[in-house]
Amino acid sequence: MDASTPDQGEPEVDMFVPETCPEEGAMRAASCGNCGMTQERCEGGTWVAGACLAEGECAPGALEERSFGMCGTEARLCTAECTWLDWSEASEEMGECTPGETQTAQGTCGAGEAQPMECTDGCTWQPTGPCMSVCGTLRTSPADSEEVCVPAGQFIRGDDQTPETPRATIFVSSFAIDRYPVTNRRFAPCWTSGACTGLYEDPERFTDPALQDQFVLGVRWETAQQFCQWDGARRLPTEAEWEKAMRGPAPRDTVFAWGDAQDCSIYPLGAGCPGELGEDEAGQRPFHSLPAIVSPFGAEDMIGQNGEWVSDLWDPDYQTTPDSRRDDPQGPSGPGVLHVIKSNWRTSWSDLRISSRRNGGGGTYWSPTFRCARTGF
Repeated sequence: MDASTPDQGEPEVDMFVPETCPEEGAMRAASCGNCGMTQERCEGGTWVAGACLAEGECAPGALEERSFGMCGTEARLCTAECTWLDWSEASEEMGECTPGETQTAQGTCGAGEAQPMECTDGCTWQPTGPCMSVCGTLRTSPADSEEVCVPAGQFIRGDDQTPETPRATIFVSSFAIDRYPVTNRRFAPCWTSGACTGLYEDPERFTDPALQDQFVLGVRWETAQQFCQWDGARRLPTEAEWEKAMRGPAPRDTVFAWGDAQDCSIYPLGAGCPGELGEDEAGQRPFHSLPAIVSPFGAEDMIGQNGEWVSDLWDPDYQTTPDSRRDDPQGPSGPGVLHVIKSNWRTSWSDLRISSRRNGGGGTYWSPTFRCARTGF
C-alpha cells in the first residue's frame, strides 16, 4: 500500500472548530436560541456569547401535542419566527365525555327514573349506582308529608284570560312537590319551636287536636318560606312548577284538573253545587278529602283550599314577557312586595281553573295555604 494513501478503514471525525476573532475585546451581535439575539465578545481569539435575549416561544418546526376534552388530541406547530400557531384538532375520534364528569341519565331507566353516571379515564359513561327517581328519594310517610315527582319536560302554561294570557309551552326541570298542602300537624312544630314566625290568622287553630288534618291557613309568604326551609331545606314552588304539577305534561291543556267543564259530580263544593261551601269553610277540610281530583303527577288538594303561595313576585303582565317563556321561569326580578297566590280561591269556578292566579300581600289577606318543593336531578 502506498504510504501516501489514507487508510480507507478509518472514519473521518467531524471536529468543531471555534470561529476565531480578529481582535481581543471586539464585539458583535449574533442570533441565538429561539430567534433570540446576543452580544458576542472576542476573548482569547474566539467569540464568547453573552446572555440570549428576546427569545421566541419555541424552536422553528417544533410540534407539540396534548390531550383535551373528551379524550381527543390537538397539536400546534412552531413557525420560522419562533411563535406557536393556534391549536388544531389532531384526532378524528372523540370520546363521550370528559374524565371525572358526572351526570344522571334517563335513557337506561324507566319513565321518571335516572341513573348516576361518571366519565371514565377512557371518556365513556359508566353507571355508578342503580336507577332512581329523577327527584331522588321521595317522602312516603307520614301520609300528609308525602311527595310526588314531576319529571323534566314541557307543559302548557296560561289561559286566554288576563292576567294568564297568552298560552305558552314552557320547559320545567324535574322537581319534587308535596302531594298535599301543609297540614296543621306538620306546621305546628315549626311554629312552637320559633323557626316559623310572623302573622297567623288563628294561632290556636293548628294546635286544636280536632283540626290536625286540616290545611294550615293564613300564614305570611315569608312564614311559608321559613317552614319549607325548616322542613328539609326545601322551598316554595315557582308558579310554573305549581301549574305544571296540576296540569300535567304537554300536550295536556284542560281548564280544570279533571277536564274542561264545571262538574259538581267531581267537585261538589263548587259554586252552585249541592255541597257548596261558604267562603269561611272553603279551606276547612282535611287533606285527601277529594281523592277523585288528582293531578297527572299525583298531587292532590290543589283546588278549593283558599289558594296557595308560590315563590314568584306578582306582576299582572309577567306572562306577556319573554322571560316568562324561558326554561324554568322564576317570576319577575322585582322590585315588588306582593307574591302570587295560585288558583282555587274559595268555591268560584273561575278561580278553580288550573291557570288562575292572583296577588297576595305580606299579611294574612286571602288566608292562603302552601306546599313545599325541591329541585330534582
